[in-house]
Amino acid sequence: MRYLIFLPALFVFLFASCDSGNRTAYVELYTIYNGFDYTKEIKTELDAYKSNAEILKQNFEKKSDSLYGLLESRGKSSNSDILSEIERIKNEYAVKENDFVNSYTARARQLDELIWKRINVLVSEYGKENGYSYVFGAEGSGTIMYCDSNLNITDEVLTYINNKYQGNNEK
Repeated sequence: MRYLIFLPALFVFLFASCDSGNRTAYVELYTIYNGFDYTKEIKTELDAYKSNAEILKQNFEKKSDSLYGLLESRGKSSNSDILSEIERIKNEYAVKENDFVNSYTARARQLDELIWKRINVLVSEYGKENGYSYVFGAEGSGTIMYCDSNLNITDEVLTYINNKYQGNNEK
């Protein structure tokens, strides 16, 4: 049953290979994704977002540490107030951390979709401009198990999409 998933891709690949009139090639999706300038810009944005979360975490840790210091310096008579405040701070941080993880994950997924949409459009343009009938994406998932390295146009496509992204219409 699980082989049925791969049959359409295998059929397309075999059909494309047998028809000598079709020009085919492939790109390494991982290399395209990570080498795309837009991906690098987005990752910078996400890293800045993470840095803000780290600052928030440090602030909560400072508050908590100062309350623990106060707890140690005081006598046992008023410890319950301080322990309650420490517990409140921990709960507040847990809520904010959960909110951050959820929003970060959603934002990262949204940005990832934008990156792939741009890549797909630009690779499609490249394929049309360069006379390809098919440009396959090899990602190591088993869909394409082998490709002749002479058909690998990853570097050319990466240069093309980065030039297009940067506003340069050179090939």
